[in-house]
Amino acid sequence: MKVYEFGAQNRKTLVMFQCAAEPWWVFKASAEAMAKDWHVYLFITDGHDEQGTEFQSIEKTVRDAAAIPSGRMRRSR
Repeated sequence: MKVYEFGAQNRKTLVMFQCAAEPWWVFKASAEAMAKDWHVYLFITDGHDEQGTEFQSIEKTVRDAAAIPSGRMRRSR
């Protein structure tokens, strides 16, 4: 899973997942706009990134996503 982070200086957190039918960058402008008030995490699920990863399971996606705000997983910028 890849994660883009916007508005890290903000205290309130917002989690976004890109939908399966659209590439992540379609949501970039929205994430940037919300980053004025929120610390936004934009999650890119395995199998939907430009790196050619393969989707493994929804359980892995949830585990990986839950680890990000707590600092247990590496973030992309």
